[in-house]
Amino acid sequence: MANLFAFVKKYWYVVLPLPLIILYFIVRKLLTGQNVNTVTNTKTTITMPSTNSVLDISLSDANNPMNLRVSSDNWQGKIGIVRTSKSGEFLAFDTLLHGLRAGIVTLHTYYFKHGRKSLNSIIHAFAPSSENDTNGYVNTVSKKTGFQPNETLDFNRSTYDKIIVAMCQQERGFTPTTNQLNDAWETVNFKL
Repeated sequence: MANLFAFVKKYWYVVLPLPLIILYFIVRKLLTGQNVNTVTNTKTTITMPSTNSVLDISLSDANNPMNLRVSSDNWQGKIGIVRTSKSGEFLAFDTLLHGLRAGIVTLHTYYFKHGRKSLNSIIHAFAPSSENDTNGYVNTVSKKTGFQPNETLDFNRSTYDKIIVAMCQQERGFTPTTNQLNDAWETVNFKL
């Protein structure tokens, strides 16, 4: 017990505010109904009231290699929204793994739920011409993957990986590694 008192006496400036900080968050929760979460990644520590909060980070720190837009989907690892003055709102994820996972699920949904079975139809939905040079995007991904723009794709793991890598390169100039893709694939709940 004497050691505890000696510690408190020596570090009073750290120990004394702790109950006040805890009380602040309890009162905030009671008054506003907001959950306060702290998320840490390798570059940034972010505290926000909910996963729909606009975060004060750059898009390059959002762990969103495909620049996925804000949607009503409840994405695994979503920590908030990044708003840009030029392009609008994008999702922010706690890890790159969750950002890649969201890209895999998005492609899966386009193919199996919406019947978008070619690069042309997928990319026109993903990057509409009202915001992008969609035809240029399609041609770039076509050259990088070896798939023709209107070719009916056989969606297997190899197809997904080629398209995801090409789209990440197009969107963020980022090339996911095989290990990063493998880790993301381990988190999806569907099999090809």
